[in-house]
Amino acid sequence: VRSVAGPLLGADSLPIQQRASASTTGLRLCDRPDGQGFVIAYFVAGRIDLHDDSGEFQRSFAVPFPSGPRFTANESGRLELNPVRMWYVDCAATATRLYALFSGRRSDAFESGDASSGEFVHVFRWDGTLDQVLRLDHPAFSIAISADGRRLFTGSLVDAAIRVTNLETPR
Repeated sequence: VRSVAGPLLGADSLPIQQRASASTTGLRLCDRPDGQGFVIAYFVAGRIDLHDDSGEFQRSFAVPFPSGPRFTANESGRLELNPVRMWYVDCAATATRLYALFSGRRSDAFESGDASSGEFVHVFRWDGTLDQVLRLDHPAFSIAISADGRRLFTGSLVDAAIRVTNLETPR
């Protein structure tokens, strides 16, 4: 086991411990099926970062609604990440695409559980470009994709079922 340095959220003027703890508040790791690395999709930071198979940071994806994390001081004076919206709830991958379940809901909706679901799936190429946006007919809390990219599986918050969506073109 080893630690790999990478970009942390927030300005360099913030203490490293605060940036590190904020960057790990809500993230999903999705590996590339070809073994060439993985992505970190952030729930509270509006970012998706690609890392190679050794863990080294490669680049950030071109997310359609990027967020610059905002830090505010709490009652004790400690800086905390204060997101306005929630971003990536879950992710899944094929050899050619990354599928990221997007929330986009306000963070104050999180209390009711609504922010922890998504109705959109952002489809990215592995070079980081946004390829397509899929709209689900239900709020989902989790996704998976078939290896051939023809079927999207979602965990539905409506009926607690796993729903299968046939995609028009294989990815």
